[in-house]
Amino acid sequence: MNLRKSKNCLPLSQLVFDPNECHLFEVAFFMVKMQIISRKYSKSILECLNKRELQVIKMKTYSPLEKRSQKGIIELIQNSECQWLACTLRVNPTNRTRFTQSETNKHIFQTIKWTVGYIKNEFNDGNNLLFIPFWGGEFRLKVAKHVHALLEKPSQMTEDFYKKTQDKMNALAQKAFKSSAKTEFFNEEISNSDDVLKAFGDYCMRWEGEQFGSGTDKLITELAYLQN
Repeated sequence: MNLRKSKNCLPLSQLVFDPNECHLFEVAFFMVKMQIISRKYSKSILECLNKRELQVIKMKTYSPLEKRSQKGIIELIQNSECQWLACTLRVNPTNRTRFTQSETNKHIFQTIKWTVGYIKNEFNDGNNLLFIPFWGGEFRLKVAKHVHALLEKPSQMTEDFYKKTQDKMNALAQKAFKSSAKTEFFNEEISNSDDVLKAFGDYCMRWEGEQFGSGTDKLITELAYLQN
């Protein structure tokens, strides 16, 4: 991976008096926007959860990313030369009681793999894209399970990128579950400033509850650096 040269960051005292230089206003606006997006989908599904979803999900990991600290993950994001898209992906079967927790996770993973592969082929000339995903949600707070992710911006972002990706992801989810499914895809290009990238990384790794914990426990190493 190519790395950017380290950027100079002003001390905290100067950040307060020079917000334009270190993007504090942009960070604040972005964090508020992400909170609104999370709340939008937080009310739907406690009654549909079965007892299997009361278990903390622990998955085997095989990536060198698992050895990195939260600070290390954020530094990796900051030092990457690519432009990032901040994404939220939601994938659920319409009939949640039909599938076990492990089956649901398997189909969620497959849907996301196929979706990022579609973006790679459709909008990036078939070249691989960096992808760093994190679990989000907490059943005790009625916040549905979802995935926050940083995706390398494809080289050919057309006006219909969002619609085509959303439609394709829904079709792929139905293929994975072999039944009807509900999906949501949100993406936004974010600033490459260290402040904004750190803010989003911290947001993805924040504590939401016992279901996924916090920090690097929320990193989905099985899907990171997707090579489809």
